[in-house]
Amino acid sequence: MAGHTLLAGWSSIDITPSKKVSLQGQYHERISEGVHDPIYATALAIESRNEDGSVNDHAIMISCDLVGIEKIMLDKLREKLNGKVQELDPKKILVFATHTHTAPCVLDDTFDRLNWNKWKTLSKDEYMHPNEYMDFLVDKLVHIVIEAWKNRKPAKVSIELGHAVVGHCRRVVFEDRAVMYASPDTADFLRLEGPSDHGVELMYFWDMEDKLTGVIVNVHVLLR
Repeated sequence: MAGHTLLAGWSSIDITPSKKVSLQGQYHERISEGVHDPIYATALAIESRNEDGSVNDHAIMISCDLVGIEKIMLDKLREKLNGKVQELDPKKILVFATHTHTAPCVLDDTFDRLNWNKWKTLSKDEYMHPNEYMDFLVDKLVHIVIEAWKNRKPAKVSIELGHAVVGHCRRVVFEDRAVMYASPDTADFLRLEGPSDHGVELMYFWDMEDKLTGVIVNVHVLLR
């Protein structure tokens, strides 16, 4: 970054659905009954400029309170933003999830795969189908990308490493197989399939008056 200027801009928006939805994160069917905590999406626009003021590189990072990110969602977002924001390359938009297991489905392929049918008993006035939520979500993300890009200002960054025990590998390896959620209390138990990483990587963003504007928190969650 020597000789370069860093710019950063933030934006956040509520992505809580206004109707009941199918919840993603378990194998059994769940329909939401209310909102305990709203879910959000947060965007960070970062840009590096050369000494002469020309743009060196840029990116948009978006965190969503969802169980995961689908490629079709990212494709729709990039398509909607194509040509809307001057100097922004939609291919440099990255989206990732906080991996909450109590968030709306964004694809309906789960219904057939897991034989979910309860949602069919609900009217369109009270239930938001995953396809409808997908459109709702993408429109929200378009908004915060544009806003974060407009909010870019000269910034400083610092990093830190913390530690927290947030989870461990759930696949148990036996002499002849590996199984999710199995008990290791058997004679043929060998090990857990993967390692545990309790490091929490932190990246702090500050304005030029040393006021904190936001933090990127990277928590390792080993699913398998």
